[in-house]
Amino acid sequence: MTSPEHNVADALRVVALRLEEALERGRRSKDFDANDLLQTLLAVADCLDPQTTDAETRLDTLPY
Repeated sequence: MTSPEHNVADALRVVALRLEEALERGRRSKDFDANDLLQTLLAVADCLDPQTTDAETRLDTLPY
């Protein structure tokens, strides 16, 4: 069984990996604004609470 802290860490890793991949492909600018932060936080929330939405689908539709 994983702890809540472990789940948060995993969600952050997943979102960070997706962001890193998007940067490498040139799909995202390295400039980060408030909109980008909001979308990133929502992606983390979706990873932590997948009952509200399919987290993988949500991450794939983000602009990074």
